[in-house]
Amino acid sequence: MQWVIVLAIVIAAVVFAVQNAAPVSIAFFSWRLDASLAIVAVLCFACGALAGALLLLPNEIRHRLALRRHRDRIADLESVNAGLRRALISSGVELPAAPASAIPEIRKD
Repeated sequence: MQWVIVLAIVIAAVVFAVQNAAPVSIAFFSWRLDASLAIVAVLCFACGALAGALLLLPNEIRHRLALRRHRDRIADLESVNAGLRRALISSGVELPAAPASAIPEIRKD
């Protein structure tokens, strides 16, 4: 679904750029660029998309690292749980079986 939205935005930007092909002059300090409005519009769109992606990158990295830590912690706790279950079973304690609905499914994204 996300790629459909991105594709629609890209198509709209390209259509806008093609329909506005008049030559323009861009000045930035001592630098000057003469190009069609289409090229300038597409470059501005690309720069904005890149800036947005770079702004989101630290948060994405932080969330992925937290997810990795949580998965490692879950694996550690499952290992401890399995060891405790084995110890209880070996000591002769009857453990009730957990219903299948009580065991959450863990997604591996």
